[in-house]
Amino acid sequence: MDTQRRLRTFYTLVITQALSLLGGYLSSFAVSVWIYTETGDATPIALTAFFGFVPRALLYSFAGAFVDRLDRRLVMALSDTGQAIATLLLYISLITGTFQLWHLYAVVFAQSLFQIFQGPAYTASITLLVPDTHRERANALRTLSTSIAQALAPSLGGLLYGLIGVEGAMFIDFATFIIAMAALLFLRIPRPEQTHIGRNFSGSFWGQVLGGFRFMWLYRPLLVLILYIGTMNLLFSGILSITIPYVFARLTNTTQTGIVLSIYGLGAIGGSLFMLAWGGLHPRVRVIVPGMALIGILLIGIGISQNAITLSLFLFLVMFIFALSSSAITSLLQAKVPPDVQGRVFAAMAQVSQLLTIVGYLLVGPLADTVFEPAVNMPFWQNFALLVGDSAGAGIGLMFVFSGLLIFVSSVLIYRWPTIRYMERDLPDYATATG
Repeated sequence: MDTQRRLRTFYTLVITQALSLLGGYLSSFAVSVWIYTETGDATPIALTAFFGFVPRALLYSFAGAFVDRLDRRLVMALSDTGQAIATLLLYISLITGTFQLWHLYAVVFAQSLFQIFQGPAYTASITLLVPDTHRERANALRTLSTSIAQALAPSLGGLLYGLIGVEGAMFIDFATFIIAMAALLFLRIPRPEQTHIGRNFSGSFWGQVLGGFRFMWLYRPLLVLILYIGTMNLLFSGILSITIPYVFARLTNTTQTGIVLSIYGLGAIGGSLFMLAWGGLHPRVRVIVPGMALIGILLIGIGISQNAITLSLFLFLVMFIFALSSSAITSLLQAKVPPDVQGRVFAAMAQVSQLLTIVGYLLVGPLADTVFEPAVNMPFWQNFALLVGDSAGAGIGLMFVFSGLLIFVSSVLIYRWPTIRYMERDLPDYATATG
């Protein structure tokens, strides 16, 4: 299988999976609006998010074991099939008038369960289809397709919801799953050759389930890098989860808030496009860690900003730099992890990231509501007022500042560690897309 054919397979995979992703986002948006309209209660939406999270937090490592045992094309096809069937069942319950909320929770759980197989299989397949010299661009293209789908979903979903309702949006979701699944049936993704490391991790099923964690434990530089990225994700994703109330509190204007958040959403698209044109830097750790340090500085800038222009600029740049770092992280692991264990390693990394991210989500809201925002009215706040102000949103602004400082200091310290700075020199390369 020559390089050009592999790349055509990759582009087909990206396009069809992005289409399926857009269908999923449209359906999710329409269902959320419909549920809230029907019940007037936010609890079902929160529970939907919870049931979608549980498989990702607890079962990713199981999925990774299957990804490395089976044909990755088959894994992705079965994942799309399972998600399509779940969507179809929910669609039937809606059009027959038998819908109950537990149907939604069950379907979201099932879809999330199938999705955890899709992610590691997709990422590991890129290793087999794209040469290492083009892998940043490949991962950036995948990020770009995801970012565009996320950006289009609210506006397009709102339009479609008004025209064809929730049932129509779900039918589109089902159709895009079928397209993605059909494409996979005609694509050929090579199976990775077994390496000596892969043989060492090919014991019992439970041994394979834990294989991703065992591999990281044996290769400590990768373990440290993944734990660092997971911790940064906790700080980064946690504070950004309250961006909407923070921006609105600072600006007190819905129009300006909408514009700022739109520019914020364009950051990942801009960063992905830049990476497509640039192609990245070697060693990749020079993009990853300094990039996270720069994100820390930008978060501080967000925390002290009190107008639409600077908020737009800093939020755009945060997502721009994050897109660059994200592509570099994935490309580094694709190069340094043997292809026949990548499913387990990427699954283990995703599970760690999910668990740490949910900690951030659980902490940030209560800290903002019960600690930082009330503190604005306390006498000692004058020590911070010159930096972040003393109006609504100032407390959350200080949270952005603290998060940024932690990310910046952690990044500087870890970059000073030779084990991390020179890890790409010291660890062997495994992954190349050769015939």
